[in-house]
Amino acid sequence: MSYLVKKCTDFSIDGKISAKEWDIADDWAFSRIGQRDSKLGEALNETGSVKMLHSGRFWYVAVDMQDSDVVAQGTADQQHHYTMGDTIEVFLKPADDTYYWEMYGTPNNLRTTFFYPSRSYVFVPNSANHVPNFEVAAAVDGKMNDWLTTDRGWKIEFKFPIADFEKYGAKFAAGHPWTFLIARQNYSRRLPLKELSTVPPIQIPDFHLIDQYGKLEIE
Repeated sequence: MSYLVKKCTDFSIDGKISAKEWDIADDWAFSRIGQRDSKLGEALNETGSVKMLHSGRFWYVAVDMQDSDVVAQGTADQQHHYTMGDTIEVFLKPADDTYYWEMYGTPNNLRTTFFYPSRSYVFVPNSANHVPNFEVAAAVDGKMNDWLTTDRGWKIEFKFPIADFEKYGAKFAAGHPWTFLIARQNYSRRLPLKELSTVPPIQIPDFHLIDQYGKLEIE
């Protein structure tokens, strides 16, 4: 399945997905992962959606989510935030090469980057030796890290410098194939288990199944 990334002018992110540039972006709903514990039920319990744009200089990703219990207990950039609370993970890979990036953003505006020369390098020590050279902005509708309250949701925006993705030879431009995955880790006291969801849909809960990534169609 292909996902069109429309061309825009550069803009600032605020975590609220409020910039007028987002008006032209397509909107894709998160899907439940094909294989998951039956306690979570058939339908996705807390929904969300993804938008993407690019300016030629930056790749923009925005995520808007329902969330009854926003959790973010990480304290610094470059941590494994998916073990510490709600996290959006962005994976990007040139379709014709083996290397790819895994990049996180959290409700409390923390960031992480992992770079893998191939899938066989996942989480080797030097995969974390990369400064998160991108912007992230998040906004929470509720009271983060208070499980006694009922939250309404959170939003997050990413602004990635395209030059970083092109430094190994692949071009992030029309006619050049890239693949991606946007993955959500959703912690909540109101769910029986942590709920995972993705754009595009995948069949099993492994975010490194690169053959199941979606295709970016860059305008």
